[in-house]
Amino acid sequence: MKFRYFIPTRIVFGSGVFNNVGKGVRDIGRRTIVVTGKKHLKTDETLENLLQQLKENDVDFVLFDEVMPNPSDEIVDRGAEVSQKSSCDFVLSVGGGSAMDTAKGIAICTIEGGGIWDYITGERVARKALPIVCIPTTAGTGSEVTKFSVINNNKERIKLPISSDIIYPCLSFVDPLLTLSMPEEVTKDVGFDALSHAIEAYTSHSASPLTDGWATLAMKLIYKNLNLCIKEPQNIKARERMSFAALLAGLALNIGKASLPHALEHSLSAYNTSLAHGRGLALLYVAWIRFSFKGNREKFAHIAQILGEEKDAERCADAMEKFLQKIGIPDRLSRYGFDEKVILDIVDNTYHTMIYGIKNNPLPATKEEIIEICQHSL
Repeated sequence: MKFRYFIPTRIVFGSGVFNNVGKGVRDIGRRTIVVTGKKHLKTDETLENLLQQLKENDVDFVLFDEVMPNPSDEIVDRGAEVSQKSSCDFVLSVGGGSAMDTAKGIAICTIEGGGIWDYITGERVARKALPIVCIPTTAGTGSEVTKFSVINNNKERIKLPISSDIIYPCLSFVDPLLTLSMPEEVTKDVGFDALSHAIEAYTSHSASPLTDGWATLAMKLIYKNLNLCIKEPQNIKARERMSFAALLAGLALNIGKASLPHALEHSLSAYNTSLAHGRGLALLYVAWIRFSFKGNREKFAHIAQILGEEKDAERCADAMEKFLQKIGIPDRLSRYGFDEKVILDIVDNTYHTMIYGIKNNPLPATKEEIIEICQHSL
């Protein structure tokens, strides 16, 4: 039994902790770039509240509200330019995974200079980054506790992660009250993203006894509470449990890491940037389980049990299919512009850009077998 674990993030969790952000960040720096999206947070006064807290605690700020779903390297570079010109000394992200991933890229490029894509591809090595503070408003990505950032290159239709200890957030405020305003489809998609993190971290070759407990608890919480959040969106107890589950799954992901579904989905949402990450994962998952369960029958049997079936690895794919129907994600890849020809390009792209995720899969997969997984998902 061998493992290592490191996380320098201070986590402040609970309903209402958002009201303490201003006091919490004033010792981190005196000027920040607030990284967020264009619309959602402005309609429910969350952003206005945050900016007022900063003013009251004498923290100067510049607002960068250009974040889009599946954030691009161009947006990161633009944000870093704003941060540099404004002499910001920390980055404050409020929003979903896209905002947090964008903030992490900005934190690197503000200090190191250049474009984020060079650091993602390894052309340049990032050794320093600005301190990062995260305030998630969704319950799914776990980016508030991970060392990962995933960025699109829209010109080349490639989506790649960067992994580095320097982009662990130094402080994260996880307030489930902020998730109450999530639209239903966002609740579904990010909730499934969290489930996928837990499942892949639990079943991958990188899985650790330390994180297995976090992953299984996350799965149990998501199974019991995600549909409740969909049916009763103002149910704060269910929202709290989903926020906690997403955080646990993120912690597990730091060691267990993702496997084949994430490797494939990055290529899917690089091709179609309007495809939500969690939705893309959900479309692949039943076919992926039908292929991969033989790589770790014991763990897939446990997942089947968590998802309400008998403790039988052979039943795990059926359990997942029923869960997806229960939460209302019956889609197929073909609905999002994918066909047989595109799938061939997607798989080829995945083999060139995400080979680690393929190798981390519980069962080795050839290119032909991965094509079959995608074909079964069309």
